[in-house]
Amino acid sequence: MLQKIITNGKNDVDCAALAVGQALGLDTGSASEPTDYKGPYYASTRKNLSDADGVLLLGLNPPRVWRLKSLYLPRYYAWIRHEAEATNKPLMVINLGIGIDPAIFNCWLAEHQIATLYVTGPQQPGVFEATENYLTTLLGGR
Repeated sequence: MLQKIITNGKNDVDCAALAVGQALGLDTGSASEPTDYKGPYYASTRKNLSDADGVLLLGLNPPRVWRLKSLYLPRYYAWIRHEAEATNKPLMVINLGIGIDPAIFNCWLAEHQIATLYVTGPQQPGVFEATENYLTTLLGGR
């Protein structure tokens, strides 16, 4: 059963996920971004991937980026997908413009026994509202 939402706390997807989690009475948290990181990927992302039971990537199908399943995401998020798969973390990718049935999402949470969910996604116009509305729909009936 979902108990906690974690994010990097840096962009609109992160902030919306934390707001929804708090509104629904879930524990929330974000790993702080250290200024000394190695390579293009932040230590907080690695910590969140380590701490989470599953990963949820959300986005609005932005242009000029790499293809990841049915959602186009920047290289950074392709790296997150790679890291999730390498560490056997369940990963769900949702295009907020298309969405999925909340029952499918909740079955995924239950099947993988996800108590701590790492939510992330690219910064895009309108993504805060889309993330907030969609996560409220997905998690509101828990």
